[in-house]
Amino acid sequence: LFKAAEHTYSRQEQQVLFEAMSQTKKYRAELAAEFDRRFQEIFERRITSQRGAGLSHSMELRLEELALVDDNAVEEQLIISQLARKTKNTIDPDQLLGIRARFGHLLATDLLDDEVNPISPEAVLEALKLACDRVPGDHAVKTALLSAFQPYIAAGIVCYLVSL
Repeated sequence: LFKAAEHTYSRQEQQVLFEAMSQTKKYRAELAAEFDRRFQEIFERRITSQRGAGLSHSMELRLEELALVDDNAVEEQLIISQLARKTKNTIDPDQLLGIRARFGHLLATDLLDDEVNPISPEAVLEALKLACDRVPGDHAVKTALLSAFQPYIAAGIVCYLVSL
């Protein structure tokens, strides 16, 4: 965050980055604990949904379950998608395929899509976003935190793959 703040010429962007740095220092333990908790929830939900996918193919959509999507939610999803794509571009495609194949084998399926892969960049970033939501600050500060953590996600996924 400090390096990014040094290299920007925008005073407003520097302020956001310094605020993100301050919040990270202040809430480091809470961020780590919340990330761990959220990642475990997402991991279990994705595995459970993949196992249950073979059991029930007929999901009925009810009108009362439909809702309008908040513009901020759409923007956050776009940010997650961009960061996930950036993460995937830094991981060797063969390693990504290996992750999908290994988890697919463990879940008795050929290959996992990223939407159900429990250790996909999308899953990790979703957990990180939920952890960052617990930190006080505006949307720009939380986006700066996500962007700052993004380079470490690819390395973490690859390390996890090697440990399997």
